[in-house]
Amino acid sequence: MLWACLRSRSLIRSDSLEVAVIDRLKQTDRIYIHNDSPAERAHHFGFSVYAETFAKIIADRSNQTPLTIAINGAWGSGKTSLMRSIRELLVDTTREIESSGDPVFRPCRTVWFNAWKYSSQDAILIALVEEIVGQMMSEEFPRQRLDQMRLSDGGLDWSRISTSVADLVNEADAPDLKGMLSSDASLLRNLPLLREFERFLDRLISWSINGVASRQRPESFSDTDGVLVFFIDDLDRCQPTRVARVLETVKLFMDRPGCVFVLGMDSEIVEKSVKAQYRGIEGFDEHAYMDKIVQLQFNLPPIRPEHIQGYIREDLVDDRVEQNPILSYLETVSEAVEANPRTVKRFLNTFAIQRSLAERRGFLKDGVMDEDLLAKWIIFSFSFEKFSERALQRPLLIAEVQDVVRELDLEAGGPAPSDRVPPHLLEFLEDRRLVSLLKHGKPFPSDEEQISVYTHLSESTQPRRAIVEPTGVGGRESIDGMIPVPKGKFLAGEMNRTSYSDAFEIDAYPVTNRQYQRFRDATGYESLPEHWEGGAYSMGKADHPVVNVNFEDAQAYAKWAGKRLATEQEWEKAARGPNGRAYPWGNAFNRQNCNNAETALHDTTEVTAYANGASQYGVYDLCGNVWEWTSTDVFPDRVDAKVLRGGSWACPKESVMGTTRAYEKFERRRRDVGFRCVRDLEEGGADGQAEE
Repeated sequence: MLWACLRSRSLIRSDSLEVAVIDRLKQTDRIYIHNDSPAERAHHFGFSVYAETFAKIIADRSNQTPLTIAINGAWGSGKTSLMRSIRELLVDTTREIESSGDPVFRPCRTVWFNAWKYSSQDAILIALVEEIVGQMMSEEFPRQRLDQMRLSDGGLDWSRISTSVADLVNEADAPDLKGMLSSDASLLRNLPLLREFERFLDRLISWSINGVASRQRPESFSDTDGVLVFFIDDLDRCQPTRVARVLETVKLFMDRPGCVFVLGMDSEIVEKSVKAQYRGIEGFDEHAYMDKIVQLQFNLPPIRPEHIQGYIREDLVDDRVEQNPILSYLETVSEAVEANPRTVKRFLNTFAIQRSLAERRGFLKDGVMDEDLLAKWIIFSFSFEKFSERALQRPLLIAEVQDVVRELDLEAGGPAPSDRVPPHLLEFLEDRRLVSLLKHGKPFPSDEEQISVYTHLSESTQPRRAIVEPTGVGGRESIDGMIPVPKGKFLAGEMNRTSYSDAFEIDAYPVTNRQYQRFRDATGYESLPEHWEGGAYSMGKADHPVVNVNFEDAQAYAKWAGKRLATEQEWEKAARGPNGRAYPWGNAFNRQNCNNAETALHDTTEVTAYANGASQYGVYDLCGNVWEWTSTDVFPDRVDAKVLRGGSWACPKESVMGTTRAYEKFERRRRDVGFRCVRDLEEGGADGQAEE
């Protein structure tokens, strides 16, 4: 009795806990996720016209067989959806023909064969035959036909075909024909068995179409009575060595009257696989090989934006989700997100889970996050990988590009004026889709912390792919180039006091070994960086910053170049911008944006190595790599010590901030100290506009 009471209380507590969990899960909206199944209603993509066309070709009695049709398209482009649509039309057509007959169209039995599923098997032909019989049984193919097929004599040695024909008929699951042979290759070597098997195939095709086993020779079979249509999907997902095996099966074994093959594939991938398989054959032409197999190829056209819009609106965005922000960006999504059903589903799934996470954390309710901007950011992450990857490391990049687009009123497709745009933003402003998206809808805030709410949320749900960055901004000329900094007020020092500077331009990068060598060659300057052996810098370090130069060396270079060294305030404005950023890219440190102690490289890097480390004006490598000489004296009454700014590869993150300063005696040379130059701009330079 006591045990029963305890057990009853335990159940009550368990039930209460279960209810509490369910209630907690119901506190936020339901999450609707879409799987990768092919789209059921392919009419959204304009596939209906394609499907009807191919169904007419296949079902027309006047079209002779064998026939192979290739549906060509990239992964996720809708090949499977189109093939299923064709199959459904053939099934419906056959049903009507069997009911009332038709003089134009013939019955079409269909078999679906996933090549990828069986690509690891040696006996692909056997798997294909098993699929034929298995689908005949699953579709309730008349049982008496299978019985008659098993009992018919016709001279066919069933023992050579299967170890258990009885199992083939009596078992409800797929048949087991593997005992017949170990591989397709062994069948080819066994000619008597090959002849038996060919007879078996002819009878199987005849039975599958009309239930009568033809005892005549294969060439006497009339395909006007009907055809067996094989839909072979995912051929391009097979291993390269298996692609050729499947194609050989199609050509050598099933090249017989009454057979139609519809291959779903990316022809470029398939042809590369075939070429790799036959690379030992001199003069092998993979295109000619495919031409012998495929009589009709159809390249699936790109899905039009309006079709994507209909697909999202009618099939994917649930009617129960009121005012879904995706709908307000529907036109943008259809043009920006890669136009294939798989990517669209992944996009909507990502939005659903990120929205749920934001809701669960209270971001939406508290106004920390805007649902429209969340949708906008997810579009960035799906359609503009390089931009979004940069923004993950530099959130203010979104605001920087957005501000230029809106301030200059850039139009999608119009060129951005390069003389008025920081170089680290130019490549993004050349993308008309990105410009259009930034002009559309609500703007992102200019505060780094507010933008980071969106970027940080997405890091847990977005796949991270390596983005290959080009070196620098634009080749050798960019390393030699200078960046204008307008006159005006700016925040300086740890206390962010208001300061002012005239307009100037500053080297985009620190002076490199290559540039310093050019100076020495032109002037005969005697002083040589002590680590240069034989009068030359180390191999592979041409674009590393020159080091082991003292203040006088730096001044000599600047005079030769028609420039000067920056004052401490000029350097800080170039690094921190008008609003006093902690680091050139923003207020949060990120080890991906600079070379300092956190990267543990223990040496200099190329000045172009950190494209995401540019300042607001587009000046690179101001944080880490090497300290930089300025012309500012440390002490007002002494000139033997100068201020250093920027930190180096040996400094922790606290010592590479835009406000960090150090000093060094002007005659000292160090392996972590370099420099860059500035030049005054005439009145009206840098657009002639002062910063407020």
